[in-house]
Amino acid sequence: MRNFSFYEAATGLFIGRTYKTDEGSEPRLASAIAAHTPAGCKAIDGLFDHLSQRVDLTAVARIDEQREKIKESMQALAKDHPHAAFDGCRCETPEACEASRKRHKDLRARLASLQGGAAIVVDYQPPAPSADHEWDADIKRWQLSAAVQERQGRRQSALQSIAALEARQLRSMRELLRDPTDIAARARLDSIEEQIAALREQL
Repeated sequence: MRNFSFYEAATGLFIGRTYKTDEGSEPRLASAIAAHTPAGCKAIDGLFDHLSQRVDLTAVARIDEQREKIKESMQALAKDHPHAAFDGCRCETPEACEASRKRHKDLRARLASLQGGAAIVVDYQPPAPSADHEWDADIKRWQLSAAVQERQGRRQSALQSIAALEARQLRSMRELLRDPTDIAARARLDSIEEQIAALREQL
């Protein structure tokens, strides 16, 4: 089973979509990949993290250039060896024919090694979601900064304290409804209001 990842041809950014297949025939495999490749994208052999990796287009261009040069060399050899089995070759000597066979084999091996894959994938740091985020190199993700997390923690704690104080207000409010002159209930209510006001300043 093989997995292929799709990336934008113009940017090298992975789009987060993959294709899995057990197709063994190279012609049919190429046809299947083409049929599943989104518009404006290319496929690369392997699974990659679209949030922290991308395709190095400069490396792709370099590999494509090397691949074309190898194909040109193979075509030049084919002129003297019109058949894949090297039947009817036009070499002057058996030694020259054997050297051409070896050269052809080496070129095919080099061509196969230039298929890209992980060799053309590099680390990628996407744009920060906001100024409050920091890049965590260990998990390769944007995370809220420690200062922001601490501030959010204080805010959440303040909100919880305010909610608890507001719940305590109910008793004093009931007592004042029964007796508007209840000095103790008024004092408790004023004290709670002062605490809530102080907490609101932390929000």
